[in-house]
Amino acid sequence: MPSADGGSLPPEILEAIAVSNAKSIGEQPAILANLALANQIANINLAQQQALTANQAMLQITLATVAKAVEIISQIDPAAANAGAQMTAMTQLIEALTKQTAGGATAGAAAGAAAGAAAGTAAAANATKQP
Repeated sequence: MPSADGGSLPPEILEAIAVSNAKSIGEQPAILANLALANQIANINLAQQQALTANQAMLQITLATVAKAVEIISQIDPAAANAGAQMTAMTQLIEALTKQTAGGATAGAAAGAAAGAAAGTAAAANATKQP
C-alpha cells in the first residue's frame, strides 16, 4: 500500500528491492567467471578444430605425394638403359623426403632438387622410348 504522502513505496518493498539488488551484485563475479570460462572453452575448441583441419590437409598432401612416387617408380622400365639412374634418382628423392632434419627448408630443397633430377631422368627415358 502506498504511504500517506502518495509518492514513496512502502518500507517492506524498499527493503525487498535492496536485498534483491545486493544479491544480484554479489552473484555478478560468479556469472562473469562462468562467461570467461565458456569463452576460454570455445576458443580451445576452435583451436583444436583448426589443428585437426591442418593435420587432415597434411595427411592428404602426404597421400598424394606417396601416390605420385609410386606412379613414377612403377613407370621405370627395367629394360631401359638408364633404369639404374632413374632408380638412383628416386632413391635420393625418397631419402630426402624421409630425412629428419632440424631445418625443414634444407630437406625441402634437397627433395626439390632430387624430384627435378628424377623428373628429368624420367622425361629422358620416355623420350628414348617413343619412336
